[in-house]
Amino acid sequence: MKEENVKPWLIRMRQGEEEAFQEVYRATRTYAYNLIYFLAPHKQDVDDMMSEVYVELIRSIDRYDVEQPFIPWFNGLIVRQVRNWNRSIWRRFRLRERVKEKGYEAPVAGMEDKLGAISDELEVIPAVEK
Repeated sequence: MKEENVKPWLIRMRQGEEEAFQEVYRATRTYAYNLIYFLAPHKQDVDDMMSEVYVELIRSIDRYDVEQPFIPWFNGLIVRQVRNWNRSIWRRFRLRERVKEKGYEAPVAGMEDKLGAISDELEVIPAVEK
């Protein structure tokens, strides 16, 4: 991935051009996949992490300063998404352990996803000082 090849597409992507996103994806996908694969503790999650990285790229492209190098910014985005993914997995594991400690029966099908969604929502709610 050469940064000078990606920068014009990033500018166009910021303007909402779908073709620009496709070109940025084509130019960065191998690089992103390799870095995610290196960072991911569970290799079966790499494809899902890739999706999360590109969703976040779309969300945060307006915060990217085109005068700055893209690769370090993109590396930071990838590292944050992998860290968020790992935190989410750990949160689900802790919730399952708590359920087991309380002696509840095996969760109903789909309950783990619901618990994970609730946990994710709780993280978004700002902490209230007592």
